[in-house]
Amino acid sequence: MSTSSNDLLLILFVLVTVPCFAYWMGYRKGEKSGELKVYKNLQEKEEG
Repeated sequence: MSTSSNDLLLILFVLVTVPCFAYWMGYRKGEKSGELKVYKNLQEKEEG
């Protein structure tokens, strides 16, 4: 029984979860500091 496939799945899982978690944490911080509001306003200007 080889563990190479299990290692690959673990690496893939980490590569997917870590950026998502980091993005979510940054999103929460930005929401608190108000940076996200500015970003939303910029997006609305581009759409309108």
